[in-house]
Amino acid sequence: LERRDSEELGEAWTLASQIRSALALFGAHSTDVLPTDRVGLEGAARLMGYPSGSASELEDRYLRVTRRSRVVFERVFYGKSSGVLGG
Repeated sequence: LERRDSEELGEAWTLASQIRSALALFGAHSTDVLPTDRVGLEGAARLMGYPSGSASELEDRYLRVTRRSRVVFERVFYGKSSGVLGG
């Protein structure tokens, strides 16, 4: 893997692992998907060190990071070209 690809995939894995752990600590029923209720997402965000009221910030970061990692994954493992990685 190229360095940038490795960093993108590593960031996504780390963030997903942190969210999964925070959801487990918060007592979420499912730790493999983001909660649809703001209380659960806010609880995870707070456990991850985000300030109060940052549920949307965590959700936006998750979506941004996973979009970028998906582009890398599809290009590296399936040979698909999706264009330039965005931030």
